[in-house]
Amino acid sequence: LEINPVYIDAMTWRMIAMQSYGDWTSAIEQLRRIVEVDPLSVIGRLNFVSFLGSTEPVASEAMARGLIEQSPWAGYVSMSRVHAFAYQDFSESLYWALKAYQESPLDDLSNRGLIYLFAYVGEFEEARRISDLSAYLVDMISGDVESARGDLERRAIADPENPEAQLRLANAYHLSGRLEEAQRLYLMERDRTPSGVVAGGDDGVLTHARMVWGLVQTGEAELAATAAADLREDSAKLADAGIETDWDLAALAMVSNAEGDEAAALEWLRKSYDKGLRDPRVFQEPAMASLSQNPELLSIRAEMNQALEKEHAEMLQLICFDNPIPGTWQPLQETCAGVVKRT
Repeated sequence: LEINPVYIDAMTWRMIAMQSYGDWTSAIEQLRRIVEVDPLSVIGRLNFVSFLGSTEPVASEAMARGLIEQSPWAGYVSMSRVHAFAYQDFSESLYWALKAYQESPLDDLSNRGLIYLFAYVGEFEEARRISDLSAYLVDMISGDVESARGDLERRAIADPENPEAQLRLANAYHLSGRLEEAQRLYLMERDRTPSGVVAGGDDGVLTHARMVWGLVQTGEAELAATAAADLREDSAKLADAGIETDWDLAALAMVSNAEGDEAAALEWLRKSYDKGLRDPRVFQEPAMASLSQNPELLSIRAEMNQALEKEHAEMLQLICFDNPIPGTWQPLQETCAGVVKRT
């Protein structure tokens, strides 16, 4: 950057480095600088939508639409993200995700977006058909962790230096009750992370919250307190940068409950839902188990289920009667059995 201060690739790597240190305000400033220097940057606009789609939906959608002509796949992925993150409009997000699938049916990034959309509304068989590479993700979302674990173990052994592979396995261990094995992998990745926040393994900072709960359960109170403080510091920086997400707030709910502060946990969970939380797994997390029958939690869960049922119905209308890519992909016959077209 000293030689060429507007070299987009170097600016992007600098932004990634800022993220790893938890300097979110500088990272977002760098991202804005990237799209200012090169308004046609594909990666710049993809990143802009990923980070700012929920807080700046109008600008993000304009960027996404501009991408469609230049790079249809990137434009479709960006449009899908805006509608999922900013509006929680799963059917519109699905429309664009399917268009991305038509452009590049083997791309793991866009395929994972499709998997999440189908799996969150319970269409697990449709989700499973999207990608053999990420089929384990369907098992993780559906709660069949044991089916995913064997695949994730093989991947982690084959790629020991890949943080995502290790954290995916750690999450599988954690959710199947193998806490000591999970903690070993979580802490190994924590030591590699400048900010101390373990985010990844498909689940962002929920992964870090799982680590905190596991530390509490295994009697590592001092380490758990340090890890909880790291998460809260990172969350405050995300909020200052204007990019705090529903998962960030859900992670604070999990950590608060791990510490025994049920009132704070429920407050953060409500804020997470209001921010757009539509991930049913949060309510099934071990860290939230003690609140499973709490009236406030049940109320939030019922609201989310109602929202997901509405989106599910809209998604079925799309794929059963207005499929945007009929020559590339068709829903399973049983998916549309009994679905009546709305007039």
